[in-house]
Amino acid sequence: MINAEILEILWKKLSSSFSEGFGAGETTAVDAFSTTMPLGTRTMRFDWLGDFHEFRKWVGPRIFKQLETKTYEATYDEYELSHRVLRRDVLDGIISPYTMQAFTGGEGAKLLKPRLACEALDLGNTLPCYDGQNFFDTDHPIGEDGDESLVSNYVGKGGPQAAHPWYVADLSRSLKPIIVLEREAAQYVSYQNLSDPSVFFNKEFLFGAQASMGTAYGLWQQIIRCEDDVTVQKLLDLRNIMSDYRGDFKNEAGRRKKMGYDPTHIIFGSSNRDKILTILDSPMISGNYTSDVMNPGATDSAKQNPAYKMLTPLYLSWLP
Repeated sequence: MINAEILEILWKKLSSSFSEGFGAGETTAVDAFSTTMPLGTRTMRFDWLGDFHEFRKWVGPRIFKQLETKTYEATYDEYELSHRVLRRDVLDGIISPYTMQAFTGGEGAKLLKPRLACEALDLGNTLPCYDGQNFFDTDHPIGEDGDESLVSNYVGKGGPQAAHPWYVADLSRSLKPIIVLEREAAQYVSYQNLSDPSVFFNKEFLFGAQASMGTAYGLWQQIIRCEDDVTVQKLLDLRNIMSDYRGDFKNEAGRRKKMGYDPTHIIFGSSNRDKILTILDSPMISGNYTSDVMNPGATDSAKQNPAYKMLTPLYLSWLP
């Protein structure tokens, strides 16, 4: 006979399997390019400084900056997975298939964060960030009213790798390019009372998990999306582009101040994996710096590779 004690044992077994599956998941890679923030309300508002904090020579009284507010709000979505346990299986003690189902559900819950972060990265050329432009765009405005310039973090838009973009990023700062908002961490829930309608009508107990998460974008200057082919020269070009990013305000000499970014990582999916790893792992290459490293000319001589070990590779299987 099924009673409340048996159902409590079933709940403990399934919830324990879910927790074990969640703990077995791996998110180290996505943690490298995303920052997780707890979300206490339905939306989160991001107000950014017009320029980074930086020390200045102390001459005379302190100068207090007026913060330039750029409003950007993000929210979350609710996610769930559900499964049913047949009453007759509980009666007959057939539980192991359901514990495995709960375990894989825990793994799926752990993978929700990397999936959402990679989706945000992939869709960054279609969704806005704090300045109102798409996160990856060719015309981000910098400067004050009447003295603005347009800057790109979207290289080779529509190029040969448009379906398989790759990225260089400065991941040395505490705030990463992708922000994951966590309103409610994944939790295992049940609908298992003997008097529940599902038991009476369908002879089944209901279990599942739920989570509430969302994504937002950090500073676009930290990452560049490229849709050109991967070459040594393109890596060098992107490094120079990022290292020259400047803030809104000018220094005493009338030049916009550099933001101090320099690429530390290259982010990619399976389509460009072999080519990128070959470039980064080869001290010598054949052909010139714009050649396809996978198909050098038959008579090309080897030369030193300036992109050797230049960036840390970050392969994400969720990306194209």
